[in-house]
Amino acid sequence: MKGWVAGPQLRDDLAEPTGNVVAVRATSVNNVDRFTDGVLGHDFAGVTEDGAEVFGFVWGGAWAERISAGDFVAPKPKSLSMAEAGAAPVAGLFALVYVESLGLRAGESVLILGANGGAGSFAVQLCAAAGATVIAPGLAIDEAFLKGLGASAVVPRGERPETDHVIDFVTPAPGIRAASGSMARLAEVIDAHSIRVPICEAFNFGEVPDALAAFGDHKQGKLSIM
Repeated sequence: MKGWVAGPQLRDDLAEPTGNVVAVRATSVNNVDRFTDGVLGHDFAGVTEDGAEVFGFVWGGAWAERISAGDFVAPKPKSLSMAEAGAAPVAGLFALVYVESLGLRAGESVLILGANGGAGSFAVQLCAAAGATVIAPGLAIDEAFLKGLGASAVVPRGERPETDHVIDFVTPAPGIRAASGSMARLAEVIDAHSIRVPICEAFNFGEVPDALAAFGDHKQGKLSIM
């Protein structure tokens, strides 16, 4: 079986998975993927052996043809394509856990640092859906993108206007972890609020080194691998 290991290096001699096997159709790049040993990749969307479409994440190993899905898997959101679902799990769950920890109320204001990234783009939409006023520092090229996600105002990077809450994806608060969330809950929220998964660049399975190299550039959303 083919898969990408640290290096990155494409191998064709990986052991076949057992258990809840999912044929991976899409995945994406997260910051943690740059520091993973063994088989790379965390996000996945794909098809189970009985034909069900699912999405989720694993603790490394998603950049392979087939994986054994663990606890963090759920039916794919109906509103997302396979590519979008493959880019959603880690960033989406991280954002959902962060936003729900605030107990946001309609009319409150929230400053989101790193709003143009993968988790940030989820958080902007989730906060807007909760009725909050979203302020997002960004570059001039980010303004249309961020306002399209639901930001009320885009201010220059470095500005920190006073708000009721601050969500920081640049230096996240300790204790905020995607693993404390639920994939089923994420799928429910995505479908209920028509949450978008912005994909700024797509790579095929043979272009993993290029996808990893592109991660450090300024992005609006996620890097997809299919």
